[in-house]
Amino acid sequence: MKIGLGKLVDGNFQFCLAKRPTPSDLAKHMWGMISNLEEDEEKIFAIGWLIVDRVIPYIQIPQGGVRLNDDTFKAIVDQNRPKIRMLEKILKWPALQNTEKMSLCLGVIQDNSTQEEQAVLLTAVVVQLQDDAIRASNVSLRIIKSQLYNHLFY
Repeated sequence: MKIGLGKLVDGNFQFCLAKRPTPSDLAKHMWGMISNLEEDEEKIFAIGWLIVDRVIPYIQIPQGGVRLNDDTFKAIVDQNRPKIRMLEKILKWPALQNTEKMSLCLGVIQDNSTQEEQAVLLTAVVVQLQDDAIRASNVSLRIIKSQLYNHLFY
């Protein structure tokens, strides 16, 4: 039951979020869905399922962000390879403070004339930061595993 109910809640939530409603409209939509559940246990589960969602607390996201098809995205990446390399170097430079890194990245990004180019370059920054975070967590995991292994077998 819980897996199916979780999928129902997630589906309703994602459907509603796609419309970028006001917080009040989102609450009304989700409360309407929860109110239609038959059992109190189901209602409690659905409320709990929503509360732990990372989108909560909800804030309305503005309309009109840049959307690119794959070919356009790839073309902009190809045209901006030197700038993307520069962003990667700035992010990896150890002697810079984070605010200094972001300020330098912002300068590289703003140097482009179109919003589409700026969005692609900002995407490169985000991807690099995500990759760095994954690498750092993998290193931590390897250290923990090696310490555990040494503790268990030596």
